[in-house]
Amino acid sequence: MDKDKRTLAATIAGGVVLPPFSGLLLTRSVSAADRAKLSPDDPAAKALLYAQVSSDANKLCAGCQFYTAVDNEWGSCVLFPDRLVSATGACNSWFKRAG
Repeated sequence: MDKDKRTLAATIAGGVVLPPFSGLLLTRSVSAADRAKLSPDDPAAKALLYAQVSSDANKLCAGCQFYTAVDNEWGSCVLFPDRLVSATGACNSWFKRAG
């Protein structure tokens, strides 16, 4: 099969295989405005001993590898993907940010 036929075959195959999975590619990510702030009373927060204000100034969410700032006070955490966590908070899974 020459190059043009292989390209055509790959394009057709992609057109047949991709549509069932296209919804996965088009899912809307949850924006910060759509997420609630994590409450220390949340079961997941309790399980990881999350506090909105850390008792250890050296271990703040803002300095954790899992944290990404959204603004100066709140950010996202891979451990609590559907909630915002306090930049001054901490949990028992705190891991120092590299660098």
